[in-house]
Amino acid sequence: MRYISPLLLAAVMAAPIPHALAQERVAAGGLDVQASWTALKNLADAANNQAKIATVTADSAVKKADVAQTTANTARSEAASAQATANNALTKASRMEACGNRGMIYAPAKANRDSNGCITTTPRLNYAKCEYFRWKKLYGLCPANTVFAGGETRNSDTGEWNGFYCCPFN
Repeated sequence: MRYISPLLLAAVMAAPIPHALAQERVAAGGLDVQASWTALKNLADAANNQAKIATVTADSAVKKADVAQTTANTARSEAASAQATANNALTKASRMEACGNRGMIYAPAKANRDSNGCITTTPRLNYAKCEYFRWKKLYGLCPANTVFAGGETRNSDTGEWNGFYCCPFN
């Protein structure tokens, strides 16, 4: 057998082995160091999970905000349309009132209208539907939606009419 020099043996034994030292250093850490790393990993995992939950919540809030914005835009559009309709109705009502104050009717689509859309009317009685009344004391008091159209005969002694006619408009 050959003899190994003690000097060579000492040199080989003293030579560093990088992997073995790294393993020993990790393994050589105390339980308190290992527990700290586990605690940090658990904190990091918990923070990551909370970040995921916050992201989902934020995405949901963005979607709800988009729906709310769409609803608000629709409401604004409908309100503007309602306002335009109300303004149009007020304009027509003002024109009807102006025509009525002049004894006319607002009819902007009629050919014989004036510059304000008013037309003159001549009420036409429907004589075929007139009713005769013999109420001497109520002379000239016609039922609703009819007008007095004259009396039949007058008693020269008392000055009372024997009857009268009430006729509806066409």
